[in-house]
Amino acid sequence: MLTLAAATVLIFMVGIVSAITLDQYAKVHEAYSRYQEKAEQDRHNTQKVIAESCFGMDLPAFTKCVSDKLETYDRQQATNQDLQAQKDMGFWALCTFLASCGSLIVTGIGIFYVRKSLLASHEAVETARQQLIADQRPWLLVVPTFVAPITFDQKGVKTEIALDISNIGKTPAQGVYVKAVLVNSLGSGAILEEISRVLEMRNNHKFIEATQLPGEEKIERRSFKIDRSQLKGVVPGGGLPVIPIMVPVLIVCIDYQIPFTHQLAQTMRVYTVLLKGNIGPGGALPVDSQPIPPSHLVFENFPVSGGVTT
Repeated sequence: MLTLAAATVLIFMVGIVSAITLDQYAKVHEAYSRYQEKAEQDRHNTQKVIAESCFGMDLPAFTKCVSDKLETYDRQQATNQDLQAQKDMGFWALCTFLASCGSLIVTGIGIFYVRKSLLASHEAVETARQQLIADQRPWLLVVPTFVAPITFDQKGVKTEIALDISNIGKTPAQGVYVKAVLVNSLGSGAILEEISRVLEMRNNHKFIEATQLPGEEKIERRSFKIDRSQLKGVVPGGGLPVIPIMVPVLIVCIDYQIPFTHQLAQTMRVYTVLLKGNIGPGGALPVDSQPIPPSHLVFENFPVSGGVTT
């Protein structure tokens, strides 16, 4: 599209320059024709003046008279020739100016396309660079597993979860930092706000300078608590008693650096903790029940945001 527009502009400019040049050439040619006619007329007039003015004189006077008339004629012809030469110079100066303008326009178009080519090359290089980074960078995955039952006491809920973290990328992950929280989705407000809070926790900590090599697997065993203030249960309404249940949500976010770009990357996973059902995922967990063993629990991807990797 741009090439067609540039060609159109170029053709238009060539047409304008050609029209101006031809018009000026026609004017110069007409002036030169008038100059030739006037020069011929001056020659005849001079001959007539010489014949009328110098005829009948003796030889010395005749010679001087003819010489004076010819000198006057030569001066007039020299003046006319200078004037015609100036007109010719003006014409060629105009042609030179128009050619320079055309050259500037062509140069501008060339610069535009060179710049466009350089920008396209830069975009191609940047795309190739991003593809190379994506292919060679580290990628961390996390898989949680309960290693202790969920228990209840006067303070709330306690349990232990093992976070199995593996680097499936091609380069080491530097400055690995793992953040994880367990909240009750029925009593903690908006889960998305909790997710945002965990993501922003990276601004409040320093990397522990842990490095995870490609193919390396690390398991972090962590203790989690849910305060009793979050165990509000479900109020069905209609004067019915509160149903003492909870639906825990595990939010895991791993911060790390890409070694050759030093960019911060994050892996986030969000899971809902449910009781195992006979078929498919189970339901909510009863509050203040007997300890719930790991074999009765299952992690399901949270329905709003299953996981984010950057």
